[in-house]
Amino acid sequence: MTVLVASSILTGVLETRLTTSALGAEARRITTSQLSILNAAYRERERSLGVSLKSFAELIIAQGLNEAPHRNELIAGLGRTATSLQLDLLQLIHQDGKVEVGIGRNLSDEEVADIGQRGQISASHLVRSLDGPYVQVVVVPVGLGGQFLVGGYDFSDAFAYRLRTQLGGSGEVILAAGGEVVGTTLSEPLIRLPGAARSGQDLPTAPTSVQVGEVKTLIAYLPVGTSNAVGSGALGVVLRDPVAALDRSLATSRLFSSAFLTLVAVGLGWFLFRSLVRPLVGLSNTAARIAGGDLEASFAAPRDDEVGRLARALQGMTRELRANAQRLQEVSKRILAAQEQERQRMARDLHDGLQTQLVALVVRLKEAARGGPERLPLDDLAGEAEEAVFALQELSRGIYPSVLSDQGLNAALRTCANRLPLEVKFEVDPELEERRFSPEVEGTLYFVALEAMANAEKHAPGGHLNLALSGADGQLVLAVSDNGPGFDPGTVTAGAGLRNMADRVTAVGGTLQIEGVPGAGTRISAQVPITPSEGPYPEVADSLK
Repeated sequence: MTVLVASSILTGVLETRLTTSALGAEARRITTSQLSILNAAYRERERSLGVSLKSFAELIIAQGLNEAPHRNELIAGLGRTATSLQLDLLQLIHQDGKVEVGIGRNLSDEEVADIGQRGQISASHLVRSLDGPYVQVVVVPVGLGGQFLVGGYDFSDAFAYRLRTQLGGSGEVILAAGGEVVGTTLSEPLIRLPGAARSGQDLPTAPTSVQVGEVKTLIAYLPVGTSNAVGSGALGVVLRDPVAALDRSLATSRLFSSAFLTLVAVGLGWFLFRSLVRPLVGLSNTAARIAGGDLEASFAAPRDDEVGRLARALQGMTRELRANAQRLQEVSKRILAAQEQERQRMARDLHDGLQTQLVALVVRLKEAARGGPERLPLDDLAGEAEEAVFALQELSRGIYPSVLSDQGLNAALRTCANRLPLEVKFEVDPELEERRFSPEVEGTLYFVALEAMANAEKHAPGGHLNLALSGADGQLVLAVSDNGPGFDPGTVTAGAGLRNMADRVTAVGGTLQIEGVPGAGTRISAQVPITPSEGPYPEVADSLK
C-alpha cells in the first residue's frame, strides 16, 4: 500500500512538473514573440515617420517654403502636416540650434542645439520635451541649407495602448525612458520599472519572473532608440505567469489526493501489501522513465484489479500529458504564424499602396523641378501629397481605400488610372462592370495594379498604358501592359515590388505572369479564382455612370 501511495504521488508530481514546464516554456516563447511584435511596430512607426518627414521636406524645398517671404505658408503647411500625421511635435530648426518654426511639443535649447549639431539621424531617438512627456523623434535634412525637419510622437500611455492592440490582448505593455516608467497599460501603480535594478538600468531582455503588485508575472524588455537622459528607452512586455496559478491549483489537488490515498492505505491494510509490491515496482519504473523524459513509455495493465485500473489510469494521464504538450506546441505555432502573416500583410499593403503613390509623386516633383514638359501647378502636387498622407492613415488602420470598399474593384482601378500622367486605355468586360468580389480578391488585384502602374509611370514616362479586366471559367484576370523600354525577366532579379505582387496573388490561389522584351514594353498579368458574385450592385453601377 505504501508503494501505491508513493506511485500515485510520484505520478502527480510528474504531471505537475511536465505541465508547469510546458506552460512555462510556452509563456516564455509567447513573451519573446510579443517582444518581437512590439519591436516591429516600433520600427514601422519609425520608418513611416521618416518617409513622411522626408516627403514633406522635399515639398518645402520644391515650394520654397523655407525662405523668409513664405513663412506664413510654412507655418500653415506644418500645421496641416502635424494634423494629418497626428504628430505631437513638428519643428523646422537651423543647424545653429535655433527653432525657426514649431508645432506641438517644445524641446529644450540644449536638445535643439544637439539635433542641429548632429544633423541627419538615420533612426529615431527619445528626447524629453519641456512639457514633460518623452517624444520619439526622427530628424531629416531640408535641402543643403543647414535646416532640419524634426517630427515625433509622444512615447506615453497612448502609444502603449496602441502597441497592446498588436498583441491581441494577451499581454500588457510598459514604456521605459530615462530609467523610469513613461507609459503603461497596467492598472497597478508602478513606483519603479519592474525587473530593473535600483538605478533603472540593466533591464532583463529575456523573460524573467517578477512580482507586479500581488501578481507573479513574466517580463522582458527590448532597448529602442537612444535617450539623452539617464538610461536608454525600452519596450517592455508583461505577461501574467500561468505557472503560478497552476501551482496553486495543483497544490490543492495534491493535498486532497494525498489525504485520500492515505485513508485508502489505512483501510486496505497489510493483507494487500504483498500482492501489490511486484506490479507497483513496474509502475514505479515506468513513472521514473516518464520523469526522465520518455513520454512514450507505457503503463502495462494486464490485470483487471486495482493495480490494473491504476495502470490504465496512469496510462490515460500520460496520454493526456502528451496530448497537452502537443496542443501547446500547435497553439504556439498558430499564434506565431497568425502574427507573422498579419505583420507581412501590413508590410505589403504599405509597400504596394502608399510607397507606389509616393514614388510617383517624387518622380513628378523632380520632373517639375527640372522644368520638364510636365509642369503641374504646385497646388496639384500638394494635393497629391495630401492624398498620400490620407492613404497612410488608412493603411495604418488596416482599412481598404474607400473607393475600393464602397464601389468595388472596377471603380477603384478607374480612379487610379485617371490620376496617371500617362495615356491609359481601360478595358473591362461588360458583365464585370457591376460585379463585386471577395475583399481578398479585390484587394489583391487593386494593389497589384497599383504596383504595375507605378512601375509603368517610372520606367515609361510619356508613354501609354493598357489596363484590362476580364473573366472566364471561374477566373478573374487583370492585365497591365506598357510601351516602355521593357526588360528580360531571365536576366533581371525580381525586386520587392514584383515579389510582393507574386506573394499576394499566390495567397489567394492565383498565378502571376511577368512578360518583358527589351525595347518592346512590359506586361504583367494576374489571374485569380473567383466564386459566383452576390451582385449585381446597382449603387456601384450608378457611381460609374
